[in-house]
Amino acid sequence: MDKKYIEKEISKKLYAKITKEISKKNLRYREIAEKIGTSNQNFSDQMKNLRNGKYITIRFLIKIQEFLDIDLIFFCV
Repeated sequence: MDKKYIEKEISKKLYAKITKEISKKNLRYREIAEKIGTSNQNFSDQMKNLRNGKYITIRFLIKIQEFLDIDLIFFCV
């Protein structure tokens, strides 16, 4: 399987999981952005990148993960 295809699919799955949780908790992007210390525009841009199959930083994903209290990524160390 093509590496770029896999990367796009991972990003899209992350987007789907995040948006599902946002909807379930009845949250708005503005509220999340404020709580994770970024602007509404930046949060929206990052979500758009995920939706379009582009990667965002792990640091940003971790902030979203912690705020929404869901597992997006995890490490075994």
